[in-house]
Amino acid sequence: MGRKTKYDEAIENEKMDRTKIIQDKLNKEDIGTKEIAVVTRMDERSVRNILKKLCENYPQLKLDGFKNGKSYNFKADWNGLLTTLCEVASLPQYDGRKEQHSMEGYLDHLEVLIQGIDTYLTSLDQAFIKSHGSYQQAILEKKLYESLLYRIGSIVNQVGMMPATLRFQTLAGLNKKLEPVTTHLAQRHSKYLIDKHLYKKEALNENQNAINDTSFQEDLEEYLVSLLHLRMQGKDGIDETYNMEVVGATLLEQLVLGNLTDGNIDGIVELITSTKEDLLQSSLIKPTFEKIKTVLDEKNPVEQMLLNWIEQTLLLVALGNSNEEKNRVLGKELLRQMVTAEVYRNLQEFNR
Repeated sequence: MGRKTKYDEAIENEKMDRTKIIQDKLNKEDIGTKEIAVVTRMDERSVRNILKKLCENYPQLKLDGFKNGKSYNFKADWNGLLTTLCEVASLPQYDGRKEQHSMEGYLDHLEVLIQGIDTYLTSLDQAFIKSHGSYQQAILEKKLYESLLYRIGSIVNQVGMMPATLRFQTLAGLNKKLEPVTTHLAQRHSKYLIDKHLYKKEALNENQNAINDTSFQEDLEEYLVSLLHLRMQGKDGIDETYNMEVVGATLLEQLVLGNLTDGNIDGIVELITSTKEDLLQSSLIKPTFEKIKTVLDEKNPVEQMLLNWIEQTLLLVALGNSNEEKNRVLGKELLRQMVTAEVYRNLQEFNR
């Protein structure tokens, strides 16, 4: 082996410093811009510029919140999250308006976020974030995009092998069928942007400085920013998000209403059954339902149908008394996660 140059030694020292910071300092002790610069392979000035960019893109983040006096000070409770966000914000294509990126650029953006979660966060935070719908959706998006490219490629290949006349007819037919798709996608995009704006406006009206609700952020980066903001406020963000009683009641309500058609997610069936049994034994339902059962015959098919309908009605009454608006929003999030799971199963089926 040849003798190491000063450049080689500098590179080795940088690797050792970076690994040491990740293992010994990140999420364990307070750090400054120097440490984040080493970990993300930037200079300190770039880190400071990225912090300003993050604050511009996300109004709930304030530059003063990252400082202790005049110096930057990143607390151990949240500096792993901040490092992940700084790294993705350093991408050349990053501008905080991901909807305008090319799909390939957006997938690169997701890849850096996912790698950052695996590299810079504690195992507890990793498990919590990976159980959230925004993370699962990010993982699925890449698979769906690859699947879409495969389908389009298969169509193009098949058309290319056709005789000229049939190829012409097929291309004409495909163009005609695809013509309204662009308009439909544009309409869906416009509606999404309007709904998103209204949701954020409502949330900001409730809290002038921030959107605190981490449960319903559908974009992975937005979710991480919301979690970062909670940590900077001294809130954990984990136990506050999910309450099993609330989740169980919300799932049961959606099942009774007919919105929940797939319960094939770990723990869902048991949670719904347990919630239902507890409600049926409650003082609000049990006395009334027992009286009704003395009148109607469970062995009679028609009367059994009536009993089932009455049971569902009583459950909805009980759930309506307990579920607030936040619980209904949680129901929408849970249903969205189940739709994501169903898409994933369909994709697996397609790839067999």
